[in-house]
Amino acid sequence: MQAFEKASGKKVNTKLVARRPGDAEAVWAATETADKVLGWTAKLGVKEMCEDQWKWASQYPKVARACLLLLPSASPGCIRQK
Repeated sequence: MQAFEKASGKKVNTKLVARRPGDAEAVWAATETADKVLGWTAKLGVKEMCEDQWKWASQYPKVARACLLLLPSASPGCIRQK
């Protein structure tokens, strides 16, 4: 969240609540596995990912807004603004 706030220059309002039925108990990424299995290595980090997502959402606000309406829980790159 901090990386996205920095990239967007906006405060992201969050609210921690209990997991919903079907939500994963824990989520993590092991980039070593992607390298070992797929031969893929990330060239950029979270900072650059957030900057790129914010740039895209700023260029295509109607599409970014639509992703919130259609897939709010499956769109971690989209920010709901009040």
